[in-house]
Amino acid sequence: MRTTLIKHSLLLTTISLLGACASEERFNTARAINEECQVEMQAARTAVQLRDKGKTKADMQKQLPPIEPGSSRLLKSLYEIVTETYQFSSLNEVVYPTYRFELCMRQLQDKPYPASLAVIEQPLLNCQAQYALQRSEQSTACILQAMDQFTPHNR
Repeated sequence: MRTTLIKHSLLLTTISLLGACASEERFNTARAINEECQVEMQAARTAVQLRDKGKTKADMQKQLPPIEPGSSRLLKSLYEIVTETYQFSSLNEVVYPTYRFELCMRQLQDKPYPASLAVIEQPLLNCQAQYALQRSEQSTACILQAMDQFTPHNR
């Protein structure tokens, strides 16, 4: 049952992502930004779940269209998500997607954000140790605090 759920999630995410990748990028409303970041968060969650089920990085990258000149921000982010999912394989399906959502929000709102996931990996792992797979305001606050702690004031 869970495998079927993951396959369906991947299928739905892939369809949504292909549509989003082909669309013209306009992030001039809170709704557009939120939708873009929700897609990234779901893609991150799906990538972690598939990684944990044994899918390889190469298998996941095969599902993505190649990056070409003019490729969307989302497509580039999907490649980052796949890479980070394996590079930071200790991060779970709650912490990593929450991080990606907030990173996306900050990027699209032109707000400062951490230079890389590597600089905040340990604080995120501390949040994960404290909250495990629990999704709550407290776990999200912990992740946001970790990001704020390592966000430069000037990019």
